Amino acid sequence: MNLFKKYEPTYNILYVSMKVVQILKDGSMKENEYKTLAPKSCCKIFQGNSKSQGNNDLKELYQWNYENSIIHCYGWYDGEAGFENKHEMVPGGKSHFLDADSSVQLLFGDIFLTKTQNKKCKTFDVSDYSEFYNIMFHGFDDCEDEAGEGVNTESEDEDFEPVSENEDEEEYEDVKIEGDELGEDSNEY
Repeated sequence: MNLFKKYEPTYNILYVSMKVVQILKDGSMKENEYKTLAPKSCCKIFQGNSKSQGNNDLKELYQWNYENSIIHCYGWYDGEAGFENKHEMVPGGKSHFLDADSSVQLLFGDIFLTKTQNKKCKTFDVSDYSEFYNIMFHGFDDCEDEAGEGVNTESEDEDFEPVSENEDEEEYEDVKIEGDELGEDSNEY
């Protein structure tokens, strides 16, 4: 009788690779790929992969409902000057402990964004985040108003008066200040 079974590798285990968005403190973005990721272990894994951190432990800060899924934001809400994250977050995030809206809350260090669907982590890459960002901001990057009219140009502005060359070259007088008091400005403008 053989007490030891020969080791046989198991090939029926499915390793799912997924992407997560990391927003560095300078506002640049990159994608991190993970073989497995469980929502309960995200904080520890992300904190170990961060290049810049805030104070205390990394936490889930905000959630957004989006297209039958939930977008999660992990990061730090407290930190030292100089470690502020430059990225402006999407408005309307819900937090379990922060009162400020996600678009105005100052965050520190790196920010991590994931997507879950039916309580399972799904791939969320930079292009997915870009689409989510634009939809949540309702396309505010368009400078024209709804009627399609942009800012008036000089030729369209009836009140526009061009400045003559002589007015650009006004003479300025050097003023000396004596004592602690400033004199009254009697120049005509």
